[in-house]
Amino acid sequence: MLSKADRLDMVLTPHPLTKDIAMNSLDQLKKLCRLVADTADISAIEHFQPEEVTTNPTLVRAAVEANQLPRGSLNMDSTSSLLNEANVLLGVRLLHSVPGRVSTEVDARLSFNTPGTIEAARHIVRCYERHGQSREKILVKIAATWEGIEAARILEQEGIHCNMTLIFSLVQALACAQVGATLISPFVGRIYDWHLKKESLAHFQAEHDPGIRAVKEIQKHFRLHGYATQIMAASFRTTEQVKALSDCELLTISPGLLSDLESEYETVQPLILQLLPDHREIPDPMTEKHFRWWMNEDEAATVLLADGIRRFARDIEALEQWFSEA
Repeated sequence: MLSKADRLDMVLTPHPLTKDIAMNSLDQLKKLCRLVADTADISAIEHFQPEEVTTNPTLVRAAVEANQLPRGSLNMDSTSSLLNEANVLLGVRLLHSVPGRVSTEVDARLSFNTPGTIEAARHIVRCYERHGQSREKILVKIAATWEGIEAARILEQEGIHCNMTLIFSLVQALACAQVGATLISPFVGRIYDWHLKKESLAHFQAEHDPGIRAVKEIQKHFRLHGYATQIMAASFRTTEQVKALSDCELLTISPGLLSDLESEYETVQPLILQLLPDHREIPDPMTEKHFRWWMNEDEAATVLLADGIRRFARDIEALEQWFSEA
C-alpha cells in the first residue's frame, strides 16, 4: 500500500513522454492513454482506430437518418422501445469496430430517479446480452446527480459498469469514486466555456484553463486516496486541452479534433500543475448533505449539470419525436 507521500509524488511526477516527433500527435497520444471516439460514424472509427466509443441520442438519430440503422430493423411496438432498441443496435454495431467498450446513455429524464435509473440500466444490459454482448463490454452512462450516484452504487454491485457523465466538480467525482463507479467523464470544454463567458475572456492559457485544472484536481485526489475509478476526460475544445490531459486513463475525442491531432507533429506532453492543498474535510462515504451543499457552493457545477441534463433530455425527446413521425 502506497503512503500518501508516495501518492502525491506520483501526482507530481511527469508522465513518460513519447519523444519521437516523427509520429503525429494522434499516434503519440495512443501510446499514452486509451483513445475513445465520441462518434457513431463507422468510417471515422475505422480510420482513427480508437479502443472504445461513446454514444448519445443525437448520434443514434444521425445513425438512423444515415441508414446505418435501417428503420425497418427496429421492430418495436412503442416509441420508448424503439429508442432502447436503436441505442443497443448502434452499440452492437460499434462493438464490432472497436476492441474495448461502448458507452450507452440512460434516459436523462431519469436523472433524479434512482429506481428508474437502475431499471433502465438493467434493461440496457439485458438488451446487449440478448444480442450476444457481454456486460463487461458495456458502460451505462448516468448523470452524476446524487440520485444517479446512488443508482451506480447498486448497479456496480450487480456487475453493471457505470460511466458517470456530466462531471463538473470534485465533489461529484469523489462521490462517484466512493460508490465504486467504473468511470467518470469530466466535461473539460463546458467548464472552459462557462468560465470564459463568466470572466469575459477570449481564451485561457493551458495552465490557467479551468477545465484542465478541474481534471488535474480530480486526478490528484484519486491518486492520494487510491480510488480505482477511471477518469475519461471529455468535451474538448482544442488539441491543446487534449494533450495537456494525456495522462488520463482515457480521453473521448470528437472526429474533428482527432483529425487535427493526426495532422499535428508536436510532442504530446501532459501538463503538470502544482495544485494547492485542499483543506476541506471530505467525508468517505460522502453524505447527501455534504454533496448537495458543496454542489450548491459551486456555481459552475450547479449550472452546467442542470444544463447538461436538459440538453440530453431534449436530444431524447427529439429522437422520440422523429421515431413517432417516421
